[in-house]
Parts: sequence; C-alpha cells; structure tokens
Amino acid sequence: MTDLSISIVNYNSREDLIGCLESIKDQGQSPAGTVPTWVIDNASTESIRDLEEKYKWVDFIYNKINIGFGAANNIAISRSDSKYHLVLNPDIRIKKQAIDELASFMEKNPDVGVAGPRLVYGDGKLQYSCRRFPTFTTFVSRGLFPEKKTKAMADYLMLDKDHNSGFDCDWVLGSCLMAKKCVLDGLKGFDESYFMYYEDIDLCYRAKKAGFRVAYDPSAEATHTYKRESAGGLFNKLKYHHAASAMRFFAKYLGERKWGTFI
Repeated sequence: MTDLSISIVNYNSREDLIGCLESIKDQGQSPAGTVPTWVIDNASTESIRDLEEKYKWVDFIYNKINIGFGAANNIAISRSDSKYHLVLNPDIRIKKQAIDELASFMEKNPDVGVAGPRLVYGDGKLQYSCRRFPTFTTFVSRGLFPEKKTKAMADYLMLDKDHNSGFDCDWVLGSCLMAKKCVLDGLKGFDESYFMYYEDIDLCYRAKKAGFRVAYDPSAEATHTYKRESAGGLFNKLKYHHAASAMRFFAKYLGERKWGTFI
C-alpha cells in the first residue's frame, strides 16, 4: 500500500459510515491497521462510539460542534505525515484495488496534485464527478433545472469528454478525492470559510493556480450512494449553505476570473 492517510467526516451518517469503513477494510491490500485513518465526527446526534471497538485501526475524533466539512478534514490532514491523503464521504464505497489504483496513478504523474476516481451511483450509472469550474450561469441552471442538460450544464459536467478515459479537469468531487500531502500543506488544506459545499472546488482552483494538474482517473472506481439533499424543496438549510458557498467562491475569485465568473 502506498504511503497514504484517509479522513472521513461524519455527521449523522452511521450506517453509511459503516459501509465506507467496510469497503476500506476489504481493499485488495487492506489498509486496515497500516494506513492512518481518521473519522471526524461533527457533533452527530446519533452515537458512533461503539464503532471504536469494531474498527480499532481507525482513530475517532469527536468535535463538540459541527465545524464544517473542510475544517473537520483539516484536523486529520494536519496530523498526517503521509505522501498522499484520501478524503472520503461516508456514502462512498471504494471498490477493490481502487485506492491502490488512484495512488499508483498519482505516482506515475508527479505533476498531478489532486485526482478523483470514476464514481457510479448505487445502480451503476455514471456520476459526472469531474467538472469545469462553475459559473453563475451553471449555478442558476443547476438550481432551477437540476435534471435538464442545458448547454451550460453540459459544458460544466464535461459531457464532451469520454468518461471511460482519463483526462485533466478543473475539479473533482470532494466525496472521494486524493491529493498530494505536500500540496495540501502548501495550500493550508481546505478553506475553512466554506462550511460545506464548494470547498473541494476552491481547493482544486488553488492547486491549479499553484501549478499542479487536477485529473480524473477512471481506472479507480467507487460507488457513491448519493442523495442530493440540497435539491429538496424550495428552501432548506443545505440549499442555503450551497448558495452561500457558491457566492463566496464567485466573490473570492471575481478579480481573477472576471467574466468567467458569470458565463
């Protein structure tokens, strides 16, 4: 197993978390007990403390308040001294050999700072997990017409690419993202001003600015048992966080991206 560490941020996702940990344990060369793995619980109301006995190879960290996705991952990143760091959501199921495949890809491509695998939904359908940077147009289009593939959305989701082949992209989903630890250290991890959403986009943006490639590697695959809860209803807390993070990203880089922020 390549020099690697793993972090998983948990918030009331006990059953998903168990599935994720089992998939890590079942890797072809199991990292259980050999790869530093942290579960950072963001003040969940459902207890996971009993899992410490079952998964003794995992270090569990319990935050007293929900500090957000990026800030929680940064706790593990700051403690890791590995060459690569893998960020996982609890609803990810890593397929056998996938961790080694992704790490091997990064070993062969030293100019890649961040990489993501091929993601599929529970039914096996492809999830477009590698994308171009969002614009205000794609943000509005995705919010109002989530199922409609407008030209702007097709460009955003890179539908012009063969997703059975690897290629460079602007960003990969933070639900399953591997990065060089030296890159994370140089960028000081995730920007903690994003409570949730867009912190993965921001990280990839900064990595590219620093001269590193961001890449999609379909030789590694994971299942994402994804529920887009931020799309539910006209108003909800997650939709608020999504919108707030989007506006933060657009404002943060407006001076650099200029009209690229909007179209």
